[in-house]
This record gives sequence, C-alpha cells and structure tokens, in this order.
Amino acid sequence: MLSKGGYVSYGANGICQVEDLRQMQFDSRRSPRPYYILRPVRQQDACLFLPADNPELMGRVRPVPSPQEIDQTILSIRGREMPWIADRKERAARFQEILSRRKGQELLLLAQCLYRRKRESPKGLAYSDEQILRKVEAIIAEALTFSLNLETQNVNDYIRRKLAEDA
Repeated sequence: MLSKGGYVSYGANGICQVEDLRQMQFDSRRSPRPYYILRPVRQQDACLFLPADNPELMGRVRPVPSPQEIDQTILSIRGREMPWIADRKERAARFQEILSRRKGQELLLLAQCLYRRKRESPKGLAYSDEQILRKVEAIIAEALTFSLNLETQNVNDYIRRKLAEDA
C-alpha cells in the first residue's frame, strides 16, 4: 500500500507524489474500484489514476531511493562493466528491457557502457544508442536530483566522486 503524501517512481511518468487512494468509477458498467491518485513531480498539472487492484500496473511502481540506497547502488557498480552488444537489434531490445525495469544498478551500468562506447568509437554512438543514453541520463538525474537535492548539472560529478571514493 502506498502512503498518502509519499513519493514513488511510476514508469515513464517518473517521480510522483501519492495524493490519495479513493474508490472511483470510470465505467458505468463496473462497480467502483480503488485508485491511487498520483501527481508527477515534473508535471504538477497532470494527474494519474492508478488502479490499486491491477497487479501489472502496480508492479511499475517503485519506491524512490533514499540517499543511502543511491550511494550503495553507485558503489555496487564499481569495477563492473556491461558488455557492448554488436547486433543492433539485440542491443536495442536489451537496452529497452533495462529502461523498462528502471533498476538503478542496471541503468548506471547501461549509462557507463554507452559512455565508454561513445568515447572509444571513432563514429561515436548511433542515433538510437544516443537516444537511449539521453533517456537513461534523464531517469538517473531525476532520481538523484530529487533524493539528494542536487542540481541536474551536478549529477555526473556526484556519481564520479562516489565511484572514486576508497578506490
């Protein structure tokens, strides 16, 4: 159960505040159902109605990581690398899976992999890979700016500093 007034990450909508849980009826042929009312932080004029009895949609709700959890996640990738997938279609499918799961460790490893490829390849990244990198950066930045109260431009420095600690 989500806490009223609390914050969660909900799929592509990003971080949302839980405004309420109430019985609502959107279809006259069905009885009222419990819905969470979510307000995306970056779109205060938007409102999402999430059926509390829908396990698939509720499975997309993630807790917003605490500063300690963020630090642990960053430190957990130290010395690890995600291998580059040469096949474009296979790579795109794998990257999309990672984006949809929105797990911090996977996202950081994906960003690291794309940065490394961009640096090492004379041609840089393909357009589709560059688009994935932008999405990954936005997801990571949103979590860190919210939880750590950082400015977006300071996110990469924060991650680099954490990875350099005790290295």
